[in-house]
Amino acid sequence: MNRLIPSFSLKPSCANLAMSCLWAILLPFCCLLTTPSLAQEVLWGLTSAAGPKGAGTAFSLKSTGTDFTVEHAFSLDVYSPTGSLLQASDGYLYGMANSGGPTNNGAIFKLAPDGSEFTVIKYFTRSTDGAFPTGGLIEASDGYLYGQAMFGGSGDAGTIFKLALDGSEFRVIKNNLFIDGASPIGSLIQGSDGSLYGVTVGGINSSGGTVFKLSTDGSGFRLIKTFAAANIPVGGLIEASDGYLYGQATGGTNLSGIIFTLSADGSGYRT
Repeated sequence: MNRLIPSFSLKPSCANLAMSCLWAILLPFCCLLTTPSLAQEVLWGLTSAAGPKGAGTAFSLKSTGTDFTVEHAFSLDVYSPTGSLLQASDGYLYGMANSGGPTNNGAIFKLAPDGSEFTVIKYFTRSTDGAFPTGGLIEASDGYLYGQAMFGGSGDAGTIFKLALDGSEFRVIKNNLFIDGASPIGSLIQGSDGSLYGVTVGGINSSGGTVFKLSTDGSGFRLIKTFAAANIPVGGLIEASDGYLYGQATGGTNLSGIIFTLSADGSGYRT
């Protein structure tokens, strides 16, 4: 199974490589994806700006820090890729860009592991699909891709959506409303119970954000945590081996941030 590695886990020996390639890797975004390549793993990632066409890149390098390659240079048709790449069960890499497309509301794209076959499989329309997709996509146990958009939808507070690997069957499974928590951020996760979990940066009654869960068909949406005004979630959640959810938020002592945990039903919250 492929895994995501935080971008800061690169060894210090990679520093010179990164500096020499600044023209191509300005503003690296989120996480690196590992794919097997003979005896070495190949790391894939995204940058949200710069590159040969000035609009971001998809890049790869070996786990040793060598063979850095810009696999795809984004143009102003689809630009500012966000979040992490996903290698789905069909072997292709999937990602999202938060800008570009006919209405400049972002897009979902795929490309082959050798950097070829770049294809846009979905352009977003703000009022119906959502706008400014955030985080990465996940492939759930049903084989569909799931993701989030920070804005747009019928409530203009973001959407949660699903689609098939070929871009068909796109469907918004949740139009966020301000009473639900506005502007989902980061990537969704599918918990061991099969439910989808995520966070929003906007809360209800001027609160600081929320943690939510829902089923893959969009039913059963429920807020399992509403934060105080000072606590705005940053990024997504993980489910650890102890079965608890973990995440990060602003606030805390000296406003330096918090790491929090809670159970899948919202109980047992602590920092």
